[in-house]
Amino acid sequence: MSFRSFALLLAAPALIIAACSGETPVEARGNDDASGRGGEPSTGGERTGGGSSGLAASGEASGGRAEASTSAAGMAGEGGEGGESGAPLPCVDPLALPLLRDAPATLAGTGLYSLGNTGPSDFAPYARAYRPKFEYWADGATKQRFVYLPACTQIDTSDMDYWKFPIGTRLWKEFREAGNGTLLETRFIHRYGPGENDWLYATYQWDLTSPTPEKALRVDQGAKNVNGTQYDIPSQTECLYCHLNLPEPPIGFSAIQLSHTFPGENLRTLAEAGWLTRPATRDYLPPGDETASAALGYLHGNCGHCHNSYYRTHGGSWPGDPAPRMRLSVQDRTVEQTTTYTTLVWVGTANPAYRQYNRIEPCNPAISSALMRMATREEEQMPPIASKFVDHVGVELVSNFIRNLHAPGAPACPE
Repeated sequence: MSFRSFALLLAAPALIIAACSGETPVEARGNDDASGRGGEPSTGGERTGGGSSGLAASGEASGGRAEASTSAAGMAGEGGEGGESGAPLPCVDPLALPLLRDAPATLAGTGLYSLGNTGPSDFAPYARAYRPKFEYWADGATKQRFVYLPACTQIDTSDMDYWKFPIGTRLWKEFREAGNGTLLETRFIHRYGPGENDWLYATYQWDLTSPTPEKALRVDQGAKNVNGTQYDIPSQTECLYCHLNLPEPPIGFSAIQLSHTFPGENLRTLAEAGWLTRPATRDYLPPGDETASAALGYLHGNCGHCHNSYYRTHGGSWPGDPAPRMRLSVQDRTVEQTTTYTTLVWVGTANPAYRQYNRIEPCNPAISSALMRMATREEEQMPPIASKFVDHVGVELVSNFIRNLHAPGAPACPE
């Protein structure tokens, strides 16, 4: 079954309701390799490996071409003498990975790995590692992410809140069980055309008896208790319920999520390499003190991709319910300016199970319905899909925020 179109999801009924629920200058730095930058340490078992020594991707994505430049400016003509007329030579992409309208049968065909008898760490050199600042909860699984942007292209960042990705963009996310590192799945997203729906999706389950990309097969209907663990791979429909609710499907590759100094690509390195049409002049951090910023960032990373003003498939509200909005904007300067505050704090719900509660009741986490739903894994759980276990760290972050939240000018919450 192909992942090439959004049409199937758009025709499906919106059954899933997904509510789960400062400014720091950017210091100039030199260019660093994506696999070895310094900065903030990786947490939660996050791994940010770089590429390998191979020159091209495996399978249909290779074509025998040499390694592509990681500069958006391209190789030809920049700073050179140009042609006979003196005009700069056109940019040429020597790699030019093909556009895929159908999902390859194996992970090897997606282009993440180098040619030859590859193992799970033999990443192609053009696959650049990155990680978002605010991780999406995946039942404790650790994740490793990569992005490929074709040479001679840029990300349209004219709207810093909603990036538009160039044709040919590829992103991958590998999942491993926390602790022992058991390989679980790798997800693939690819923009193959100019249309709004010209995005390809695929998920591949690893075979532990032969852990090579050639043996990692595409799964469209999901899988339960993968590779002897309690981890489940979501189905195609479940994946798209999240990815359809923003103008562009990539969720964790954005201005707010890349405002950090973790190893791998970030807002600064992308700007330095020329990948952004409008480079950022600063990091974009959630407003408020440390407690508020951490909680707002958590809700942005775990809830904002569904609960935002753009959503197409569902908005997490009952008829007559004011829709919750937890996606932050780079324009947010105070906690009270955020839509998280304006649509959750002292705001009730028409959901019969929580009608007597506000979504966030300042000073009182125990009767805040957003937190109550985060802390359960029953019918009203948040997130509503692809999670069997409560994220206790996330619950504590939001609890601390609510416990110290009071109206501007009002007395502090009681101890």
